[in-house]
Amino acid sequence: DMSINRIMSARWSAVYSSGTTTIDITQIENVDPVLTIHEDGAMPIAESVQYDVYCWATDSAVSSKGFERVNYMLQFVTAADVTDPMAPAG
Repeated sequence: DMSINRIMSARWSAVYSSGTTTIDITQIENVDPVLTIHEDGAMPIAESVQYDVYCWATDSAVSSKGFERVNYMLQFVTAADVTDPMAPAG
């Protein structure tokens, strides 16, 4: 499974506010190839290749007392298989 650090270093993200949020992924990582040490970082997404997609989420919430209350997904949830594509859960 892919580590959370590698998922985050891919730098593909979107901020959800309401409705649908879409990320158009065109290459393995969203990085400047000159600045990356991953050989596969700037590889474009190839047609007819199946990729594993990993998702990690964080919620930067604030408690009712004004303290930071960050919620984030644990590693085992990040690598969970989608059992029902019409109703993913995790």
